[in-house]
Amino acid sequence: MKYEYALKKNGNGEYERVYPSSLHDAVFRESLKSELLLDSEKKVRLYARYRKDAPHFYARSAIRRRLVSKPKDTTAHDKEIKSLVTFGNNADPLTIGYYDFPNGKKEFQETYRLRDYEWGSECSYVIDRYNYVQFDVLGRSKKIGLREKQPLVAIEVVDTHFIDKKSFNKIRQMTKFNPLVVVVYFLFGDGKLNHKKYTRGNAARLRANFYIEDGSFWVDKYRLEEKHFSKNINFKNEDDYYDAVRALEVNEYIRQNVQQENAADS
Repeated sequence: MKYEYALKKNGNGEYERVYPSSLHDAVFRESLKSELLLDSEKKVRLYARYRKDAPHFYARSAIRRRLVSKPKDTTAHDKEIKSLVTFGNNADPLTIGYYDFPNGKKEFQETYRLRDYEWGSECSYVIDRYNYVQFDVLGRSKKIGLREKQPLVAIEVVDTHFIDKKSFNKIRQMTKFNPLVVVVYFLFGDGKLNHKKYTRGNAARLRANFYIEDGSFWVDKYRLEEKHFSKNINFKNEDDYYDAVRALEVNEYIRQNVQQENAADS
């Protein structure tokens, strides 16, 4: 794609247009090599290419920006992120799963068993040509490769605010086409929604009742689409899907799960 003009900052820090015709000037053309040239929307970085009969500007890639700015995090939120990163880097293997209650007894059900993973915080993940999201925590296998057996595992810590709708919808789309699992990790619930613990030596468990995988929001072993609701929901509509997660499924599950676990523990 060729561009009608490029934008560059002048001495006053204001953007001005640079047209392809100016590239005939060799001195000016050379000076552009040290300039940041952008398209008209300031989203794509441009480069000058000189051809005597057709000088023009072209793009190699876009300048990606965060899709949505996150609200200010709480101290508890930031503390938990650091704790999860340390926990993940020390755990081997790390088993991710949830508790089931067959016959009223609590049993841990494995979803993933991760070996030789490395973890970091505030990790950026490109979602399209112009945007990226920033996960609170992201883990990846140290082995070269990305498959279902060794997926990328992100953790979004929820304290005072849930994942915003725009990011949630993009993340859900990404998991449909990539081996990516996004755990929604709640700080409230007294450990009965999420918790982490070592089981033997460095072996550890991460409780994840809620996660996004394969294009769906999951509650334990069920996709949201498989759950029963008191009213009809159009799961093909992104707004309805998000509202079901927020208002219907998460809140009701939290109430029922805590009651069920309290009964199993008593």
